Amino acid sequence: MQNQAELTGLTRPEIEHDPCPAMHWMTAELVDETIRVWSPVYGRQIDKSEAVEILRNVKALFELITE
Repeated sequence: MQNQAELTGLTRPEIEHDPCPAMHWMTAELVDETIRVWSPVYGRQIDKSEAVEILRNVKALFELITE
């Protein structure tokens, strides 16, 4: 079993440099802030693709809850 600090879910390497042009709400500053906040939680430095995944998941959860 993998260490929990190594898991953020499914990753997509192709979004490493450009999260998604259609997600204009996801700024570079927001991704950087997500890395800053969540890296200590995972006990390691997360990368940009993991930060993008976290933001997408939080957004999806919020949309589900607010439906």
